[in-house]
Amino acid sequence: MSTKRLLVSLDQNILKEITDLARYNNTSSSKIAGQLIATSLELEEDRLFSNIDDKRIKNTKKWISHEDAWK
Repeated sequence: MSTKRLLVSLDQNILKEITDLARYNNTSSSKIAGQLIATSLELEEDRLFSNIDDKRIKNTKKWISHEDAWK
């Protein structure tokens, strides 16, 4: 898979935080930004699945014990 570019506008404070992190980790600011975006997407995915699970639990009428489920 080839790397794609994305132009993102950042306010000065966020840009400074990313460049400071990049300097601290001895890597590029684009790599840090990519890692932060990937982490954010994982958290959003977790939140989405958690909401789906909450709805399923709320609407469940009948529960099966763990032991019965594995028989």
